[in-house]
Amino acid sequence: MKHKAIIFSFFAVLLISCHSIKPKGANRSGKKLFENFYLGEKGTQYFIKPLEFENDSEVLFIDFTVREKEKMVSLNFSIVAVSLIKEITLFSIQNSSVKANLVNYKKLYSERKKELFESRFSAEVSIEELKELFNEANWEINVNQFAPFKASKPTQKSIIQLKDHIFSLF
Repeated sequence: MKHKAIIFSFFAVLLISCHSIKPKGANRSGKKLFENFYLGEKGTQYFIKPLEFENDSEVLFIDFTVREKEKMVSLNFSIVAVSLIKEITLFSIQNSSVKANLVNYKKLYSERKKELFESRFSAEVSIEELKELFNEANWEINVNQFAPFKASKPTQKSIIQLKDHIFSLF
């Protein structure tokens, strides 16, 4: 009986350890950058995880919720800065081909994080403009009086992967 328990334990450990092995190339697929959800008749929804943009002293994070059968895309963005941002008077995302027009701004919240403030907002952009933005990775984001936010090298690589894995489907 003791012999059977040892064999059973061995196979249980072997099965558990095999489940933790990722196939080669799994991290390069781009799927770590987004999650997708099937919504039945409404199609598929893609949540694009936050992309990071920087200038000399502030950081901006932006994420997108894209529904394939809708004309507008919801986006949320956070700005971490030394000053509190109470409202958005200017926000544009552009590359060398297109400048996206955001609409329906809403402030979600602001909170203090030690000596910095994080201000979070929501807005919408058309799916057509967003598809054009994802054709090039050299994004520039302009917000209020801040210096332009630029995409880092990892963010530029993420934009290219997202184009291949999501926006090539539309």
